[in-house]
Amino acid sequence: MHIAIISDTHFGHKETQDLESDCYINFQQALDYAEQNCDIILMPGDLFDLEEPSQKTMHNVFQIFAKYIGNQKLIPKTKQKKHLLKPIIAIAGTHEYKGKGYTSPIDVLEKSEYIYQLKHNSICFSNESETVNICGMAGVPEKVAKEVISKIDFQPKDNAINILMTHQSYDELLAFDDEMVSNLSLEDLPKGFDLYINGHIHKKHLIKSNIGPFLIPGSTIITQIKKNEILEPRGFYIFDTITKELIFKEIPLQRNYYYFELNETNITKQDIINKINTKLNEIKGNIVTVNYNDKELVLNPVLKVKIAAKLALNETTNLNEKNIDTKNVILLLDKKLEIDELKNKIENLNFEQDKINALEKSKEIFIKNLQEAGFKNSIDIDTVIQLLKENNPDTTSQYIIEKIKKEIQDL
Repeated sequence: MHIAIISDTHFGHKETQDLESDCYINFQQALDYAEQNCDIILMPGDLFDLEEPSQKTMHNVFQIFAKYIGNQKLIPKTKQKKHLLKPIIAIAGTHEYKGKGYTSPIDVLEKSEYIYQLKHNSICFSNESETVNICGMAGVPEKVAKEVISKIDFQPKDNAINILMTHQSYDELLAFDDEMVSNLSLEDLPKGFDLYINGHIHKKHLIKSNIGPFLIPGSTIITQIKKNEILEPRGFYIFDTITKELIFKEIPLQRNYYYFELNETNITKQDIINKINTKLNEIKGNIVTVNYNDKELVLNPVLKVKIAAKLALNETTNLNEKNIDTKNVILLLDKKLEIDELKNKIENLNFEQDKINALEKSKEIFIKNLQEAGFKNSIDIDTVIQLLKENNPDTTSQYIIEKIKKEIQDL
């Protein structure tokens, strides 16, 4: 048999934004290929981006799965269940995780008979020559993952191709050290399976571990928009149960992503804008046109710009993005602009001098007003300022009133 492995589709990702169609377009292409060339489709979690997807997301997903079901011959399996000629088997991921007793979007797809869902159990499919046994543990909180998989105690079946699907973090391959945690190791997995598949991590990787081949298919879309993710094309895997070969299939039509870093010192904001515009002009023509739902969609390229720059003297940190030409390009800015340290010192000195100048000017005005009102020098302006600095407005007022009274009595 040939088995397609399509992971982390994240339906509903970037909804209401320019990138919202990508998750459906990419999955549709993967599903079309699998329908034509494979016998079984596996989806190891995070089909959805949110545990409670919007009605719009559910509508889009149902359209895709309904079309897939409509293209196939349904074979009665029992009175309660129908068996797809090319079944889809899925597990829930961390994004779909909901507590016991709650309905997840994966449950809805299962109830609609679009997929088979594995919840810490297994399912077998056979043809004339071989049997495939698929075991699946749904994504669970990392702190209990080791305990859960130990309790399930998955066992491979004799005379079958055995596959185990999980959706967890593992000590040996944490993708983001500061964002993921794990209490699970590859050595904690049951032994004797022909293939181990794990969703959750979006960068594809095939590990030849002590327990057997461990596949991370990666996501079908770019979600983090980080450098190491942008530079890798999206796709899915095909597993040949006879040869045990794993082949990566790149999704044919997908949006182009580009990454640009600006790390400079003593640079002006205009220089930054000019450099970004130059990069934008280089990629503007790299659009992708794709047919989806009987419509022609134009996918403009994405440019992620990471700026970590120290600006030249006499610059301010507010970058005027209106001067960046983003026509036919989606621009994502991650900016950290700093003013040169010397300028900071100068500005601080100027600020302190401005405060001194303002204080002296205030003194002059106050004394002049007193003199024009006919008062002598009984009110000490420095005393008034000190009382105000101590945040004693009542004491300040009392001091001024007493001085005025005394001067009136002396007239």
